Amino acid sequence: MSERNRITPPSARYLTILCEFMAFFHEKPKSYPKDHRFSEDELAAITPDDIVQWMNVKAFGTPRPAPDARLTGSGSSSLEFMKKALSFYMPNKESWDKDEGGKGGNPTRSRQVKAFMQHVVALGGERKRMKVEEDAESLRGINASAAEGGGPRGLLRRTHTQNADFINILDTMGSALRTFSQSIDQMKSALET
Repeated sequence: MSERNRITPPSARYLTILCEFMAFFHEKPKSYPKDHRFSEDELAAITPDDIVQWMNVKAFGTPRPAPDARLTGSGSSSLEFMKKALSFYMPNKESWDKDEGGKGGNPTRSRQVKAFMQHVVALGGERKRMKVEEDAESLRGINASAAEGGGPRGLLRRTHTQNADFINILDTMGSALRTFSQSIDQMKSALET
């Protein structure tokens, strides 16, 4: 059993993320329970490609998205947290060097995972830009409808009319309640006599 599996992580979510990832890694349909412990051999078998595929599922909904895929799930901040959580449990803390003929290392610290994260950050900026454009378009629609209705003065006029109508309804309801109250009082008097 890995020593890291026994140490309390900085966040309770770290273990949940590890269990979700390992279920993906072992192709299990459900996440491992939080009390499950993974061996150092299991953790050492993880490669950068495994991590990137899992993060692709989290960000794009598929392990191998098309090059022009847009983010549909987790953004860069969430993925960075997931990467940090997985890194906490890796038995070897050194940078991944297996690609250069080394012994391995921490797959979350590989060039492949770093490149993936940079790609997601770039797409996140695009997603924010698209949201700003959608919001601007929505505001343009509101401004256009205000202009069609006489601009700000027309809007104020309509609001004033609606308020006056509402006040009239409240007055009518008040009169009806007063009349009802008087009727009840008359009925009480009649019953008392």
